[in-house]
Amino acid sequence: MPDKPAAVAFLWHMHQPWYGDPHEPRFRLPWVRLHALKDYLDMVCVLDEHPDVKVTFNLVPSLLLQIQHYVDGTYTDDVLDLTARPAADLDDHERTWWMQMGFQIGWARSVDPYPRYRQLLDLRGRRTPRAMWAERARAFAEQDLRDLQVWFSLAWCGYWLRSTNEVVRGLIQKGRDFTEDDKRTLAAELSAALGQTIPKYATAAREGRIEIATSPFYHPILPLLCHYPDVRAAMPAVRLPVGQVDLPDDATTQLVRGRELCTRLTGIEPVGLWPSEGSVSTPAMELASQAGFRWAATDEHILALSLQHRSDPLHRSGRNPQGEDLVQPHRHGDMAMFFRHHYLSDRIGFDYHNWDSRAAVGDLLGQVTQATARGGSVRRPVVSLILDGENCWEQYHRNGWEFLNTLYAELGRHKSLDAVTFSDYLADEPEPPRLEYLFPGSWIGHNFHIWAGHREDQRAWELVFQTRAALIYAEDRLDPETKRRCWEHLYIAEGSDWYWWYGEDNYSDDDPMFDALFRDHLRSIWEALGLPVPAALDEAIKGQLAPPPAVAPVAAFTPTLDGRETHFFEWRAAGLLGGPGVGGAMQRASGVEQSILRRVRYGFDNDCLYLAVELDAPASGALDDPEWYLGLEWFANGCSATLRIPAPGEVGVRDVEVTADGDHLALVAVGDLVEIGLGRDCLPAEAGDVVEFAITVGSNGQVVDRWPSQGAYDLTLPEPTAWLRDWLV
Repeated sequence: MPDKPAAVAFLWHMHQPWYGDPHEPRFRLPWVRLHALKDYLDMVCVLDEHPDVKVTFNLVPSLLLQIQHYVDGTYTDDVLDLTARPAADLDDHERTWWMQMGFQIGWARSVDPYPRYRQLLDLRGRRTPRAMWAERARAFAEQDLRDLQVWFSLAWCGYWLRSTNEVVRGLIQKGRDFTEDDKRTLAAELSAALGQTIPKYATAAREGRIEIATSPFYHPILPLLCHYPDVRAAMPAVRLPVGQVDLPDDATTQLVRGRELCTRLTGIEPVGLWPSEGSVSTPAMELASQAGFRWAATDEHILALSLQHRSDPLHRSGRNPQGEDLVQPHRHGDMAMFFRHHYLSDRIGFDYHNWDSRAAVGDLLGQVTQATARGGSVRRPVVSLILDGENCWEQYHRNGWEFLNTLYAELGRHKSLDAVTFSDYLADEPEPPRLEYLFPGSWIGHNFHIWAGHREDQRAWELVFQTRAALIYAEDRLDPETKRRCWEHLYIAEGSDWYWWYGEDNYSDDDPMFDALFRDHLRSIWEALGLPVPAALDEAIKGQLAPPPAVAPVAAFTPTLDGRETHFFEWRAAGLLGGPGVGGAMQRASGVEQSILRRVRYGFDNDCLYLAVELDAPASGALDDPEWYLGLEWFANGCSATLRIPAPGEVGVRDVEVTADGDHLALVAVGDLVEIGLGRDCLPAEAGDVVEFAITVGSNGQVVDRWPSQGAYDLTLPEPTAWLRDWLV
């Protein structure tokens, strides 16, 4: 029997890009401030009720610095300024701006439950093209605009603020007809709450209830700085940027300065490191150890590939490390390395939001207990659950508070599991087994494809290397302050987030702004040096990548469900869902690089919704294997409907149960394609409601492919007799 219960170690990663404008004290986007009010406060405050439960928070230094700039009043953002502006004084451009910004939050959880906010969204239009926003803005009266200003701020308040702050609670109850005094009072309350964010984490850490870990200052991919060619460990044929050089000094600076900043703002000297995007390599970990870090974490696929290093390269899968290996840290050099249980971590990030909280917690802790039971001879098994600590909660009831409160309460009284920090675990288990080889990779796909695999990524890195060479060449002509600013611009340009949005992996409406901001930082260096600015810095790096196409149905139709296109016109009236490229800030760490979903068409008649799904065979396994499944999920009005089709390659016609309110069956026909028909009455919505929809393919309980890659499609259910022009995707 072990001396202590098995352990579960949570690491909640808190990160936002550096949004600072290179030329003025202004953040170009407000997400640091808004996530602090909605998520960072909730995440630490929910622990107040569970003093025996310990978790780890990774606070990225550039995130902390942005919060502190807000608190000091040295920086502002457009939302702050245009919320403070009286609604009567907004000009036409600003009114149109509110049509875009005022609804940037999940509608299902944060807009539709509030009648006035939903009314304002409907006034703007849920599917109004951007080109028509100026026209719709003219339909907003002064009171409408003021209510929108207030509701956007209220929507970004987390559960803790809504529960404990009388002003926030009172304005939500008031609901409409807000005054300029209401706005000013709310702004003052939110400013004061923002000022509590860092102190609350510092207090919890001093009391031993949490551990604070950190990352390199501007969140760079350390292995790319240390030795860029390490990308070829997982991608042997990838192109290297022209002018590439190793930058270990920059990596060291980002590590040392990040640790110093975290210490200065929290009073806690971190010894734990979440390397940006879980990206590791031997040189990176050596530098981290020299900078004072004692432990780091990455994904389990890195462990598998590290342990498989001596095997045939063709058989290195990055998959399924032995249970005993996964539930203990390993020591690589002087660093203790923890390895993320990616399936259970992703369950929290992507799946449990549609579960009842108690059922979700029961499932999670049951699977954690099973994982520790596979620990074999490990004296005290530990399961590492590591994930984004901010973005997933938008999909949860009460911003995740109910789930987390239930989780921590169950852990507090669990007989065979302790929730521990990573450092506390190492204090009890100081001698983990050695890991001689560390595979260079990240927590997404066990490679660096997102940040180095695209021509856009490589072009951006070429500009960084070129600009750094110019700075080294001419920096002696600069005064100390200008020289410091130039290096700051360069360190910012090394951050991972720019490269996250380059290439086709991820897409957002802010891509042009991110691209311009990246180039502005590099341009500022050339201008300070008095050297000609390269023409490439005046040209967009990011292609004009649009979201995947989504074509609406053109007529009602009733297909024959037999697993094939029965005749040429059978699906000709159908709509077409866009592909996976509706990317966001969260990604599963599945490591599966193959797309299974190829095309999804949809439509309806008076009684049913129909889908035709075309699938490509996976690289390993077969879709007629029961371990594979095709999943469809709809969510609206706080309810959900789920259809899970096992063995989606098994030819034939069958009924499959739909998990929803009541007893429902879907008719599924598999042949050349998967045809699905289900009654409209099983969807959690009525005509006119917006239904969120996603489709997944999985194997062994792990999602392999998902459309869209993040978030959901929005379908507005039409009247049974309406033409399909009323559908929106």
